[in-house]
Amino acid sequence: MSGQNRLQNCSTAQKTLSQTLQSEIGLSATLVSALWDHADEFMQSGQKIKLGNRCSVMQVEVEGTPWVVKRFNLRGPMHSAIHSFFPSRAQTGWDFGRLLIEAEVLTPKPVAWLQKKLGPLNFRSYLVTEYLAGQSLDEKLFDRTTRHEEKIQLAIQFSQLWNRLGQLRITHGDLKATNFIVTDDGGLWLIDLDSMTQHRNQSSFQKARKRDWQRFLKNWQSEPGLVQLFEQAVSGKSLVEPASFELKRSA
Repeated sequence: MSGQNRLQNCSTAQKTLSQTLQSEIGLSATLVSALWDHADEFMQSGQKIKLGNRCSVMQVEVEGTPWVVKRFNLRGPMHSAIHSFFPSRAQTGWDFGRLLIEAEVLTPKPVAWLQKKLGPLNFRSYLVTEYLAGQSLDEKLFDRTTRHEEKIQLAIQFSQLWNRLGQLRITHGDLKATNFIVTDDGGLWLIDLDSMTQHRNQSSFQKARKRDWQRFLKNWQSEPGLVQLFEQAVSGKSLVEPASFELKRSA
């Protein structure tokens, strides 16, 4: 049995004509009920992380445990119609989060996703993940108290993560510095997986990977020393090997 199948067997689903919910087996019944019955009110009970027209992120607490809830909005009837033929961003975040965890990439574990519909059209979708405390990568690297040895270790961790994504033929789609979290123990975690793609075509993979790399380096354009540090770390790694994991969509 593949790793992705093992993870799918650790989840349960419920569905009506107006919404679909998939959640991890054993997840708090209070959390599941709140998400299923009144997702927006559940979000509003939390602390704002980000508010936007397309996406809002809140930190909520359920029975003493903090979680992150991310809501994705579609922009209108035409946008909804087009995107009803594809997995929602919440489902994409769920699928890739579980794939990366199985592939030993540090990322917060997704525990539930919800898709709401208006008739046959997808409407809003919601993703719940574990809460991760820490600093964004740019905050950590631009902090004057961060030692050079710590920067080297973060560059090494990035190169390992970058190499692993290459093995999986996965591109992130938005490698801005705030999509990396550095925890107190020095771990480098990748977040916001809802724009990820696993490529079957090598040409499209290489083009998208180049865009990812250029976006990542753009974070450090005012700090040539950091650009050099990451370039050296990445160039010192072994050649990309064939993928050993493949994304399988949740039901």
